[in-house]
Amino acid sequence: MGNLMASLLASANAMRTFERSMGVVENNVANSSTPGYAKQRLTLLAEPFQIETGLPGGVTLGEAQSMRSEYAERTVRQYVGSQGRYSQQATDLGRVEMLFDSTGKSGIPGALSDFFQSISGWSVAPTDQVARQSVIDQAGVVALNFNQAAAGLMQASADMNSQATSVVGNINRLVAQILDYNEEVRANASSASDAGLEATVNSALEELAEYTDFTALKADDNSYTLFVGGQTLTLIGDRQYPIEAVVSGQEIRILDAQSHDVTDQIQGGRLASIVEVKNSEIPQYLQQLNRLAAATADQVNSILATGLAAADQHPLFAYGAADSAAATLSVTGITPDQLASAPPTSAGGNTNILSLAELGQKTVIDGFTLTGFYGSLAGQVGRDLSQAKTNQSTQEGLLAQARSMREEISGVSLDEEAARLMEYQRAYQAAARLVRTLDELTDTLMTLIQ
Repeated sequence: MGNLMASLLASANAMRTFERSMGVVENNVANSSTPGYAKQRLTLLAEPFQIETGLPGGVTLGEAQSMRSEYAERTVRQYVGSQGRYSQQATDLGRVEMLFDSTGKSGIPGALSDFFQSISGWSVAPTDQVARQSVIDQAGVVALNFNQAAAGLMQASADMNSQATSVVGNINRLVAQILDYNEEVRANASSASDAGLEATVNSALEELAEYTDFTALKADDNSYTLFVGGQTLTLIGDRQYPIEAVVSGQEIRILDAQSHDVTDQIQGGRLASIVEVKNSEIPQYLQQLNRLAAATADQVNSILATGLAAADQHPLFAYGAADSAAATLSVTGITPDQLASAPPTSAGGNTNILSLAELGQKTVIDGFTLTGFYGSLAGQVGRDLSQAKTNQSTQEGLLAQARSMREEISGVSLDEEAARLMEYQRAYQAAARLVRTLDELTDTLMTLIQ
């Protein structure tokens, strides 16, 4: 009788065990599309079974285990950061690339071409006031296009200030979410096995990787310690140390909670791209544009200066400092009759005009003509953008592979869960049938005893 009752209890316990197992399967299926969720497996443990000592055996519940792979998670976060960086770079350089015309038909190269064509027209009639005015007008178009290109670069640079602020805000927000997780698991140790809480924190870590590179260390109490850029402490236990983006001169600087400059530590994610484009790439483009503007003005003015006595020289172009030549380039108040077409010894000739016309084909800056130098600059912008897009595409492919590997390890497969559900269901039905059988035997035995 004792063994019969023990077997009945063991079978009832098996039913509860398989019912819990089906609950885990149900939860996996319900969260198959939840960001950050990793499938769980409920460990089944065999109870001691010894007939001679009366141990009935059976099965009992072990711990619910997460199938998450930290290696797979780190790999995914690595490629999320790289893809975020090059995606941001491609977007920002795409805006810059629109400022440079590589066809030579519009913008600065088009204006320079029209300017030199107007000079060719002037050379045919050196004393013609209409031809002279056309040269001045076209010079104004050249100056305007330089101004617009410089303004566009400076606006793109200024817009990146707000981008940096937004990205840093997202970083601090996500670190705050991980702080909430830390507080939860430190207050209640059993929360560390909560699949929903684990999904939330891993989703936050993956999103954080899109914005910046970081090192995440898990303590014995399951709380996270985070170092942005691998060195800057931003979270430990229940304390957060926010970072900040500030504009210093024409550069963006990233400061830690103690206002120390940690910009050079940021190497990944969207924040690294913003810092690189803002602090390095756009200033290089603007520097080259300023050199071209200054060279254009200086070369034209120097030729015109040979045409008249020093007291009567009238430059065509003017600009401010060399490092702002493109933004400040303008046409002076020169009048048509003040344009020097020839040296004083050849009044009425076109010697200067021919020199100006030749300037369009003359190598005057780094072995390039004026339009050639512009083409080189536009080509550099295009190559930088193309490389960013190539890197973005490459990282997207690597990210897809990493996510696929993670999915194989810890993702929910509906087919696999369906098979497990059927397995547990049949085991439950078998245990239920055994309970019924044992119950009938018990009734029969009680009847015999009576």
